Amino acid sequence: MGRGLHNLQHKAEAMMLRLWLTLTKDESRSVRRAAICQHYRSSHHRVSLIVQELKDDYGIEIKPEKSIERAIRDLRYAQIKKLHDVINETKIHKLLFSLRGQRNIDFEGSTLWMRKSMLNPQEEAKLVKLQDRNLAWMSLTGTHRGCGRAINVDHLATKCEKLVHVEYTRRHDEVARIIHYMVAKWIGIKRRGKIDKYKVEDRVHGDHGWISFNNTVLTEKTVTHHRPDIILAEEKNTITVVEVRVTSQENLEHVEVEKKQIEQEHGDMTYPLRNDLGRNSDEVSQDFGVSDMQG
Repeated sequence: MGRGLHNLQHKAEAMMLRLWLTLTKDESRSVRRAAICQHYRSSHHRVSLIVQELKDDYGIEIKPEKSIERAIRDLRYAQIKKLHDVINETKIHKLLFSLRGQRNIDFEGSTLWMRKSMLNPQEEAKLVKLQDRNLAWMSLTGTHRGCGRAINVDHLATKCEKLVHVEYTRRHDEVARIIHYMVAKWIGIKRRGKIDKYKVEDRVHGDHGWISFNNTVLTEKTVTHHRPDIILAEEKNTITVVEVRVTSQENLEHVEVEKKQIEQEHGDMTYPLRNDLGRNSDEVSQDFGVSDMQG
C-alpha cells in the first residue's frame, strides 16, 4: 500500500526506455545520436535491448510510431499489472488488493493518502514493510480472550466487537487529531507544538479561517449526519467537511457508499455555516469533501 507500487527496477526500465526512444527517434537527423545508437547496438548494451526485454517480461509492443510518453505510460500499466498478478498468487497479501476492482472505491487515493501526512518516504517504507510482515500472522489458530473468536491481525485491527467502543474509538480520535493538527497550519495557527502533545479544541480560529471539531451544526432540515468530525472554513471562501472512517476490508465498499450519502447531506449545512463565516451567501462557494482513512 503506501505511496503506490514502485521499485527501482521499474524506474530503471522506464529511464532506459525513455533514453533509447529519444535517441532512436532522432537517429536519422542527428549524426551524434546515430553514433551513440550504433555504439549501444555493437556493444550489446542493455539500453539497446530494452525494447525486446520489456516485450519478453511484460508482453508489450513498443512501436516506432508511438510517442515516448504513451510508451512510458503503457510500460507503467504493464508493470503494475504484473505486480498485481504476483500479489494475487499469494494467500494473504492479496487481501490488501482484493477490492481493487470495486467502482465505488478510490483505490489509488486510498493507497496514496499518506503522502499528505508528516511521514517521509523512508518512515513510510518501514511501516509498509512491517504491515507486509505481519500479514503472515493472519492464521486462524488460537482465540482472542476478549471475545473468544479466532485471533489474527485482521480481527484485532478492525473486527473485534469488544474493542469497538474503546480501541477503535481511540484510533478514530487519534486519526482525527492528526488531521486537525495538519489543517491547523493551513489557517495560520503557528503555535501548535509537537504532534504528540497537541490537544484538539472544539473550535479554533487562525489568521486565515477556523476549525470546528465534533460540533453539531443546527440546520433547518433534518440531517442525519449533522455532527461532522472536522469543519474547515478558509478565508478563500471554501468550506471543507472531513469525516474520518477507520474500517475493515469487508466494510470498505459499504463505507464508500455511506460516504457519498453523507456528502450529499452536507449541502444542507451550507446556510448556517455561511452565517458563521459572516459573509454573504453569494460570496461563499461550496466545497464539501469527505476524507476516509482505512486501517
